[in-house]
Amino acid sequence: MKAILKEYKQAQGEQISSYCLPIIVDGKMLGRLRPLTAESIENQEEIKALMEWRVAAGIWFATQFPATEEGTKAWAQNQILEAVDRILFILEDEEQTTIGQIG
Repeated sequence: MKAILKEYKQAQGEQISSYCLPIIVDGKMLGRLRPLTAESIENQEEIKALMEWRVAAGIWFATQFPATEEGTKAWAQNQILEAVDRILFILEDEEQTTIGQIG
């Protein structure tokens, strides 16, 4: 399983679609789960979205701190990409618009 998680997290641009998990309801594709990758954390808009989601859901976390883009990027690198037992997916709608995350 660790090898599979690593492979998903190392997927690159031209191959990312083959690592996405479709969300299908009643036979209709409503979106997909796209793995967070090294390319993702170099995307400032994606890091900003992750940070904003953390802020919006902050009351549900045991630890409280001021979220920053730099801190979010470091968290994604250290706690997701470098962790052998974790993965984070970016939730996209049917038009591949980012709408959330799930880990």
